[in-house]
Parts: sequence; structure tokens; C-alpha cells
Amino acid sequence: MKLLGISRDSVYSPGRESADSDLFTGVAERLVSMGCTVQTVTEREFCAMAHDGKVMGLNGIFHMSRSAETVGLLSGIGIPAVNSAQSVMNCQRTIQDRIFHQAGVEVPESRVCLTSDGPGDWSIWPAWIKRGDSHSVLQSDVVMVHDPADCVRQMAQMASRGISKCLVQKHVHGTLVKVYGVSGEWVLDCRVVTGEKDKFGNVVKHGSQGTGIKDILNTGALNELIRRAAVAVECDVFGADVIVDGNGNLTIIDFNDWPSFGTCRDRAAAKIAELLVKKFE
Repeated sequence: MKLLGISRDSVYSPGRESADSDLFTGVAERLVSMGCTVQTVTEREFCAMAHDGKVMGLNGIFHMSRSAETVGLLSGIGIPAVNSAQSVMNCQRTIQDRIFHQAGVEVPESRVCLTSDGPGDWSIWPAWIKRGDSHSVLQSDVVMVHDPADCVRQMAQMASRGISKCLVQKHVHGTLVKVYGVSGEWVLDCRVVTGEKDKFGNVVKHGSQGTGIKDILNTGALNELIRRAAVAVECDVFGADVIVDGNGNLTIIDFNDWPSFGTCRDRAAAKIAELLVKKFE
């Protein structure tokens, strides 16, 4: 089996360059140990190959790509990929929010806004403003706001950087749980997060662990929520941030294609490689 792997450009790995690289390398090495022929390239190298018509004779492509050019080329070359180009596009926040609401996936109340127009009659504070066209590459791409004036300021800041749309999302109180998964396995690993630093160096203080949190995570509810979310956006390798509120309700506040699997990288590399071989055989 001949496979091509495309690593993620560092601009899309703020604070996670080494972690993303380690996972990508781990998957490639696992595939080689399973008898696959694997070539790895950067996003820029892949784009040059695709433009020159040099992407041929492949059984499949595995990638962590995020750039619009790379994803656009992946969508047009007719080679199966994980994650698919469509699923990467589906994970853009404004598109994802619509898909999740249509599919009945439990997500916060939200609104897609033009950054030039402000939040309209939105009146639920505090809220989160999230850039709508891609995942976060700067700390200011996801910010909490507490009133309309603060919201307008943050939207204007995004507009000044050429970001035309954003997602305004209700803040959900509760315990933050980070989830990693792959198609078929769904929840590969999950853990409560609090008092730790995020990729921009901010300390996460979303909530403390409740007495029933372990029981909630050990039920099938989390696995089913993650399964429905992944199926809705057609994503095979993914991560999610889930809030568990005081009543045990689960809400997805973030869902990403192919994260760095920080809590289970070695196991994830093995499971992803197994998934790829099944998908491409």
C-alpha cells in the first residue's frame, strides 16, 4: 500500500508544533511497520506536487492540513484522504455550528455574525467570540466578552485582520473535558482539564471536577455525543472540548479535525494507522 502523508504547516500549530510533529511522525512510522510504503511531505511540498501533476499511484493520503490551498487541492485530485477535504471544511466554525444544530448535536446557543456588523440583538453574556473561517492561530481568535461594547471591539479587531465572519457563542458553566477520538473507536481518551495552560499560555479555569464526573464519563453518553458529532461533520480523526454542567448535561464547545492527542499520543498513532489501513485497502 502506497501512502502519502502531509504534515501541518507550523502557522496552524501555535504552541503545538512539536506535539503535532510527534503524532504525525508516529503515525507514519506505524504505517511503515505495518508494511506500507510512506512518503511524507509538507503542505507546501504537496501543493507543488499537485500543481505539477506528480500525485499519482497512491492508495491514500493522510494529512493534518489546514491551509485553504492544500484542502482545495485534496478535494480535487480524486485520491481518498483522512481526514477528507470535506470534513476539514466542515470543521470551520461557522459551517460546523450550522451542521451541529441541524444534526441535533448538543452545542451552546450561538449566532454567526459579520465582524463588520457587530452582534445585533445578542444579549447573552458572557459569550465567546470565535473567528469563523479557520481554527485559532492567534490568541485573539477566541476571546470571552462580557457586554455589547466589548463584543463590538473584538469583532472590529478581527475585521481589521481580514476575518469577515465570527461565531458568537454562549458561555457554558461547568467542568471542561478534553476528548480525543477516531472513527469507530469514537472516544479514545478523555480527561478533566482545569488549572492548566492552553496553547497560548493561558491558565484554563473552566470549572472544577464534580463528584459525579467520573460516572458521567464512564457512561455511554459521552461516546454517543462524540459519535454523533464526528458523523455529522464526516470526520475520522478528531478532538473535542466538552462541558459537563452541574446536572450532568454534556455540551460540545469545540470540535477539531486531527488534533495532537496530547493525553494519548502513542496509542492514538497506533489506532490512526489501523484506521488508515482499513480505509485505504
